[in-house]
Amino acid sequence: MHIATFRRFFRGAPVTALLCLTIVVVWAITALQAGSLDTRNAPLTREGFLFAPLVLTGEPLRLLSNMFIHLDLAHMAMNTFMIALVGRELERSLGSLLFPSVYLFSGLGASYAVVEMNPLVPTAGASGALYGLMAVLVGSALRRGGDVVAPLTLVGVNLAYTFLSTGVSLWGHLGGLATGAALAGVLLPRSHRLRGAGTAVVGLVVLGLLARYVAGGVYPQ
Repeated sequence: MHIATFRRFFRGAPVTALLCLTIVVVWAITALQAGSLDTRNAPLTREGFLFAPLVLTGEPLRLLSNMFIHLDLAHMAMNTFMIALVGRELERSLGSLLFPSVYLFSGLGASYAVVEMNPLVPTAGASGALYGLMAVLVGSALRRGGDVVAPLTLVGVNLAYTFLSTGVSLWGHLGGLATGAALAGVLLPRSHRLRGAGTAVVGLVVLGLLARYVAGGVYPQ
């Protein structure tokens, strides 16, 4: 993409642009490390993917880092493309201060669902956070009094893909979607103060659940 086109596309959405660039750069590093478009065995992938036993044995940062790790070119490209489209619209609606919190808490909510419900399956990717963004996009359309059919269709199609496909993180997608739905609810008020406070509450709940999980230290069998 030409730099001028890139700037026009992401005008008013600098955080979305930074997220997409970060995902692409991280994947490029893993591709160089692996010497392949399949990056499962890259050192950075091994250090960053989500796996509950590793989280519980001193590596809680995997709850965050997995959101930027992708396993191959198609995995990275699809997530980045969708984040660019959905994130750009949401950031312009929510603002560049609130939007990153929505992305972060959605991704962490997805991580929590994975380690609780599917702890022995290694997981990576930004799709959990993306599902949260899609849920908030529905709420944003409701708040503005706009058409909700398109964002609901987007959620429905992606949910169908989740249930019909193999090799995708069902609990990561559902966890991100559930967190996004909670965020969509607290973001409905017109008041910026109420929306910020509601987002903080949802974030504290997610962080509290993760802290309790890590502190509990119950190794999954």
